[in-house]
Amino acid sequence: MNIGIKLRETKTSILNTEGSGLKLVLNVCNTKGDTNYKIVEVFDKRWKRAKEEMRGWFVNQQNYKKGNVNTTAVQSDVWIVNMLCQDNDKKNDGEALKECIQKVLKMAKYEKASVHVSKLIQDELPDLTKKFLEDTFVANGVNVCVYLES
Repeated sequence: MNIGIKLRETKTSILNTEGSGLKLVLNVCNTKGDTNYKIVEVFDKRWKRAKEEMRGWFVNQQNYKKGNVNTTAVQSDVWIVNMLCQDNDKKNDGEALKECIQKVLKMAKYEKASVHVSKLIQDELPDLTKKFLEDTFVANGVNVCVYLES
């Protein structure tokens, strides 16, 4: 058991990431180059670069295949991690999600970062339950914060 490692839920916005150190903010995108529009609207309020970078990843197609991730530094201590785990119709691909999550876990451990998840992303990816986040990240020594914004 990792003493002090935990999953927290907060009613604040993901734009006000909590905690110290590097924060990895999860995002999801599909093979058509789209992302969850609700979360992008939230990101655009403070991190306009996030949408541009995600679209750039799609346009240049470099490593743009399901199961891959792409990061965008939107602040010195906040990176958005785009996880390509949906098809053109925004249907979730469970295997691609697992691959993405393993890459995020490896990155979080290497960078000594925490993982930040908006309820808006959980709505898009129902597999990202509290139990899943605890079993995947917390059990491996990575703090998680879930933002319950609507």
